[in-house]
Amino acid sequence: MTAAFAAPPAEAIPLDFSCITGNSATDCGIATTQLVVTLDALGTDQVRLTVSNEGPAASVYTRILFDGAVLDSVDAIGNAPPDVEFDTASPGVLPGGNGNPYQFNTDLEVSADNPMPQNGIGPGETLTIDLGILAGSDFSDVVAALTDGSLRIGMHVQSFASGGSESVLNVPVPEPGTLLLLGSGLAGLVQFGRKPS
Repeated sequence: MTAAFAAPPAEAIPLDFSCITGNSATDCGIATTQLVVTLDALGTDQVRLTVSNEGPAASVYTRILFDGAVLDSVDAIGNAPPDVEFDTASPGVLPGGNGNPYQFNTDLEVSADNPMPQNGIGPGETLTIDLGILAGSDFSDVVAALTDGSLRIGMHVQSFASGGSESVLNVPVPEPGTLLLLGSGLAGLVQFGRKPS
């Protein structure tokens, strides 16, 4: 599924991910540090997820899964042929995410076309996904769901130099008040650490 996209929106929220499988500490480190993900508002009823593998270490993001009812459709996938080819898939299981403590229940999924490692998001590659927002909700509801954990995004990563694979899950977005308090606390520490003149 490929479509033309509107001009990029001005607002973008960066998302952080943590490794949930832990098959290899090295591979987990690669999977989380090379991954750059942002979420943008597209009008009132869509969001765009941009997934980039910044490299350089061997790794390929092959599946992107969504757990949360605030998103209700995959509207467009911005493939970058010939190396990045994704399509919608039947919601499957996120490896490492279907037991305690995660209980990841996939509502939507996009996966690299077969053969997955050749068509996934490798070092230096990017994929965009436009997602429809549930009727009666908007971008602020999506952000609120990412903040309270009722919307989660998982990814499966393959083709590490070790031959292993890992799964990563987004870390909830900090609430604006939390960020403000953190900033105030850091400013207080800086002031406290200064010597009187």
